[in-house]
Amino acid sequence: MKSYSNEQLFLLVVEMGSFKAVAEHIGGDPSIISRRIASLEQKLTTKLIERSTRSSTPTHAGQIYYQGLRHIIDEQNALEQYVSAHTETPIGRLRVAIP
Repeated sequence: MKSYSNEQLFLLVVEMGSFKAVAEHIGGDPSIISRRIASLEQKLTTKLIERSTRSSTPTHAGQIYYQGLRHIIDEQNALEQYVSAHTETPIGRLRVAIP
């Protein structure tokens, strides 16, 4: 299983609509995901997700946090792709010494 940060799990919960859906997607346990989101909420001292038996929806603060976090993660992914694409191809002057 890939390692996910609490912030990445939060994004997935908002996008997929439930802890169970995220758990099935990443191959984890819903209770662990719920605890990780609770830890994030404790860190931010605000409730981000309204939990019910059928779905999980973001609170107003959760929606604002989601939008900002989604932007940051998208920018990070774009930067990582840019850097990866430009480091695979050598650039610059190449000097060859042949005897």
